[in-house]
Amino acid sequence: MARTLGDTGPARARGSDSLPRYTFGHLAAAVAGTVPSGTYVIVLGHSVGGVVALALASGWFGVEVSAVCGLLE
Repeated sequence: MARTLGDTGPARARGSDSLPRYTFGHLAAAVAGTVPSGTYVIVLGHSVGGVVALALASGWFGVEVSAVCGLLE
């Protein structure tokens, strides 16, 4: 059974304090925190989301990613 988890990541609005720093690593860590443990994960992302998807797949954030696609223009 498949489940889709959509995540736009932390807000980027001016004045937002949802992240200590707005970096690819902080974004990937925030997304990793939304993935239930033991989940089969395929990550897709576009633009900044593509870089975050690739960072998430690095294994540095405690999520085992089975497949990743980063779409960059």
